Amino acid sequence: MPGIVSIKKFGPWAAFLAVPRKARKVLHQAVESTVNKQAQSLGDQIKRTIQSGGAGGPALSPITRAKKGHGTKLVDSNELASSIEVTPAQTNGQDGFVGIPKGRGHRGGLSLEQLAAIHEFGTARIPARPFIGPTLKKFVPKLQKSVIKLWDKSVKGLM
Repeated sequence: MPGIVSIKKFGPWAAFLAVPRKARKVLHQAVESTVNKQAQSLGDQIKRTIQSGGAGGPALSPITRAKKGHGTKLVDSNELASSIEVTPAQTNGQDGFVGIPKGRGHRGGLSLEQLAAIHEFGTARIPARPFIGPTLKKFVPKLQKSVIKLWDKSVKGLM
């Protein structure tokens, strides 16, 4: 009969339809693993920025240099650098964390996150000496490239 169309399935449809399900799982795990590795690398880089005095902003004033005994920005007791924590993202959907957790005290009376905010953004009397923002700005392109590279590798592995 003219006008009647018949479609028959040929080929391994079950295997073909399994690819999207498998891809979702494989890609999620691959991206999560890469992001967690990069988060650890970012935390290490922030610590190095602090320890090297590589923060942005002006040099320390002569009075501060004399008081500290050196001119390295952000380095006094190494408390700030050692407070940087990295918590990996979890497969249950819990977000990861890179930074200074709330609640840690600082010997000067402020919490470490308050001290970090003062250095990062400055105050009316203290100039900003950012160490997280500039490090992150340099780091994001590396993170993007590694995730894209891994994504491409994972997709090719599915084919």
